[in-house]
Amino acid sequence: DLLRVRAPSVVERSFCLLTLFVVTWQLPTQWLQRAGDAEKIDRGGDLLGTLVFLALLGFGVFTFLFLMRFLLRISQLWIVYGAELENVLWAILYSLPHIMVLTIPLGLLVGSLMAFGRMSADFEIVALRAAGVSLLHLLPPVLIAATILWATTSWVYMVMMPWGNTSLMEMQWET
Repeated sequence: DLLRVRAPSVVERSFCLLTLFVVTWQLPTQWLQRAGDAEKIDRGGDLLGTLVFLALLGFGVFTFLFLMRFLLRISQLWIVYGAELENVLWAILYSLPHIMVLTIPLGLLVGSLMAFGRMSADFEIVALRAAGVSLLHLLPPVLIAATILWATTSWVYMVMMPWGNTSLMEMQWET
């Protein structure tokens, strides 16, 4: 009895054919969807969006941290010496370029580290390598963001810092 194989019934055959049809239909569509995701990652749209968001978040956090140190000193003008709130706010605005020169590159550094760390944790880098995509294809979004932020930092350093220094000195001479 154990060696005897019975023929499958009509229901079992139709179930096997249906399962085979569903599996052969589902797999190519899933592969195509994943290939579309790989192309999206390869184009850098997902990476650039993540990088910009995380760089702005890092810029905000670092600016807040550097500004807190400065606010402790500037609060003495307001509390101890009785300076007007408007003058204190202008002093903060004039001193902001000094902080931004440091926090813009730090924000990009933190943003790129977190973006590539997230890709590594989600095994997206391994999937791209397995799909035959070179890691050099991930470089253009980072280079675009770095170039834009380099130009912004240069502008802040060459234009905004002298404006802030001059305005702060004029403000000190007026008081």
